[in-house]
Amino acid sequence: VVESLRKAMEDGNRAVLDANTHPNLTYGHSNMKLENKTEYVEAIASGNNNFSSITLSDQTIKISGKTAIVRHKFVADYTNNGQAGKANIAVIQVYQKIGKKWLLLARQAVKI
Repeated sequence: VVESLRKAMEDGNRAVLDANTHPNLTYGHSNMKLENKTEYVEAIASGNNNFSSITLSDQTIKISGKTAIVRHKFVADYTNNGQAGKANIAVIQVYQKIGKKWLLLARQAVKI
């Protein structure tokens, strides 16, 4: 799921972003901006936040029952509302297993 979401963020793929995120998603950016599922999906799928490349490294995954905690470094080139930028952040993601599918429930980033 982590790789699927990374690719969907690069591609702006609304269907994949929607299918892999929990309805109660809370998505925290490194500038402390918070988005719910609708806001997160729309920001990327609309092209307002456009990623040209995303690289994940130093990833760890811990699973406890129906909860997974993923940590990684996230380096990306992007354009946000026409302004080019580069992200270099550390991320923690929490996934919840519903049926056979893991869904992103929470995400928080910090600048490194």
